[in-house]
Amino acid sequence: GHTNGVRCLMVIGSTLWSGSDDHGIRVWDILAVDSTPECIAVLEGHTGGVLSLVVAGQGVWSGSADGTIREWSVTGSRLCLRCVENTDRISVLVPMGLNHVWACGQ
Repeated sequence: GHTNGVRCLMVIGSTLWSGSDDHGIRVWDILAVDSTPECIAVLEGHTGGVLSLVVAGQGVWSGSADGTIREWSVTGSRLCLRCVENTDRISVLVPMGLNHVWACGQ
C-alpha cells in the first residue's frame, strides 16, 4: 500500500483510486475475490503529495502539492498522458466538460 497518508479517494467502476503524501496514486481492485482490495497499478510522476483526483472525459486527473496537474488513462495505465505545471499546490480539481478541469489551490 501507500507509505504515507492518503489524501484523496475516488471510485471508477470496480476500482478505487487513492492519492497519497507518498507522491503516488494507487489503483485498487475493490471486487477482489478474497474481499481484500488488491493494488493493480501504481502511478508515479508527482514530486509532492497527491491532493485531488477527478475523472474528466476519458482521463483521470490528479492535483499535487508539487504544483502539477497530471492526466492518466482511466484504465490505470502507468503512463502519464499530460502534465500541466502551476506555481502553487493543487488542492481541488473540478471536471468541466469532456477533457478540461478547473483547479484551485493556495
